[in-house]
Amino acid sequence: MTRPEIVTLCGSLRIFPLILQVAADETAAGRMVLSPFKTGVTDSEALKRLDELHRRKIDMADRVIVVTDRSGRIGESTRGEIEYATRVGKPVVTVMVEQVQP
Repeated sequence: MTRPEIVTLCGSLRIFPLILQVAADETAAGRMVLSPFKTGVTDSEALKRLDELHRRKIDMADRVIVVTDRSGRIGESTRGEIEYATRVGKPVVTVMVEQVQP
Protein backbone atom coordinates (compact mmCIF):
# COMPACT_ATOMS: atom_id res chain seq x y z
CA MET A 1 0.00 0.00 0.00
CA THR A 2 1.29 3.44 -0.88
CA ARG A 3 1.21 6.22 1.68
CA PRO A 4 -2.24 7.79 1.81
CA GLU A 5 -2.63 11.52 1.33
CA ILE A 6 -2.28 13.47 4.58
CA VAL A 7 -4.66 16.38 5.15
CA THR A 8 -4.60 18.89 7.97
CA LEU A 9 -7.89 20.45 8.99
CA CYS A 10 -8.12 24.06 10.12
CA GLY A 11 -11.10 25.98 11.44
CA SER A 12 -12.66 27.57 14.47
CA LEU A 13 -13.08 25.27 17.44
CA ARG A 14 -16.52 26.88 17.81
CA ILE A 15 -17.56 24.58 14.97
CA PHE A 16 -15.65 21.56 16.28
CA PRO A 17 -18.50 19.10 15.48
CA LEU A 18 -18.26 20.16 11.83
CA ILE A 19 -14.48 19.68 11.87
CA LEU A 20 -15.04 16.18 13.25
CA GLN A 21 -17.53 15.51 10.44
CA VAL A 22 -14.95 16.49 7.82
CA ALA A 23 -12.34 14.37 9.62
CA ALA A 24 -14.69 11.38 9.43
CA ASP A 25 -15.44 11.99 5.74
CA GLU A 26 -11.76 12.38 4.86
CA THR A 27 -10.82 9.26 6.82
CA ALA A 28 -13.58 7.28 5.09
CA ALA A 29 -12.14 8.46 1.77
CA GLY A 30 -8.79 6.89 2.72
CA ARG A 31 -6.90 10.00 3.77
CA MET A 32 -4.89 10.45 6.97
CA VAL A 33 -6.29 13.38 8.96
CA LEU A 34 -4.48 15.78 11.28
CA SER A 35 -6.86 18.04 13.15
CA PRO A 36 -7.03 20.68 15.86
CA PHE A 37 -8.45 19.48 19.16
CA LYS A 38 -10.19 21.11 22.08
CA THR A 39 -7.86 21.00 25.04
CA GLY A 40 -9.39 23.34 27.61
CA VAL A 41 -6.08 25.25 27.71
CA THR A 42 -6.44 28.98 28.36
CA ASP A 43 -2.89 29.96 29.37
CA SER A 44 -1.39 32.22 26.69
CA GLU A 45 1.97 30.39 26.60
CA ALA A 46 0.25 27.02 26.25
CA LEU A 47 -1.96 28.42 23.48
CA LYS A 48 1.16 29.60 21.63
CA ARG A 49 2.61 26.07 21.89
CA LEU A 50 -0.64 24.61 20.52
CA ASP A 51 -0.58 27.08 17.61
CA GLU A 52 3.01 26.03 16.86
CA LEU A 53 2.04 22.35 17.09
CA HIS A 54 -0.76 22.94 14.57
CA ARG A 55 1.72 24.56 12.18
CA ARG A 56 3.83 21.40 12.39
CA LYS A 57 0.69 19.45 11.40
CA ILE A 58 0.42 21.76 8.39
CA ASP A 59 4.08 21.00 7.58
CA MET A 60 3.27 17.27 7.54
CA ALA A 61 0.23 17.66 5.27
CA ASP A 62 -0.04 17.21 1.55
CA ARG A 63 -3.08 19.51 1.59
CA VAL A 64 -4.85 21.81 4.07
CA ILE A 65 -8.63 21.85 4.39
CA VAL A 66 -10.26 24.89 5.99
CA VAL A 67 -13.63 23.99 7.50
CA THR A 68 -16.31 26.67 7.75
CA ASP A 69 -20.00 26.72 8.58
CA ARG A 70 -22.58 28.41 6.36
CA SER A 71 -21.51 31.86 7.66
CA GLY A 72 -18.12 31.37 6.01
CA ARG A 73 -16.49 33.16 8.94
CA ILE A 74 -12.75 32.62 9.26
CA GLY A 75 -11.17 33.90 12.45
CA GLU A 76 -7.78 35.41 13.06
CA SER A 77 -6.13 32.13 14.14
CA THR A 78 -7.41 30.21 11.13
CA ARG A 79 -6.45 33.07 8.84
CA GLY A 80 -2.91 32.84 10.22
CA GLU A 81 -2.87 29.09 9.52
CA ILE A 82 -4.01 29.71 5.94
CA GLU A 83 -1.27 32.31 5.47
CA TYR A 84 1.31 29.92 6.92
CA ALA A 85 0.15 27.02 4.70
CA THR A 86 0.29 29.23 1.62
CA ARG A 87 3.74 30.52 2.56
CA VAL A 88 5.14 26.98 2.86
CA GLY A 89 3.51 25.90 -0.40
CA LYS A 90 0.64 23.73 0.81
CA PRO A 91 -2.52 23.65 -1.31
CA VAL A 92 -5.45 25.09 0.67
CA VAL A 93 -9.11 24.30 0.01
CA THR A 94 -12.17 25.46 1.92
CA VAL A 95 -15.08 23.17 2.74
CA MET A 96 -18.38 24.58 3.96
CA VAL A 97 -20.36 22.21 6.16
CA GLU A 98 -23.94 23.11 7.08
CA GLN A 99 -24.56 20.53 9.79
CA VAL A 100 -23.23 17.31 11.20
CA GLN A 101 -24.55 14.29 9.34
CA PRO A 102 -26.11 11.53 11.45
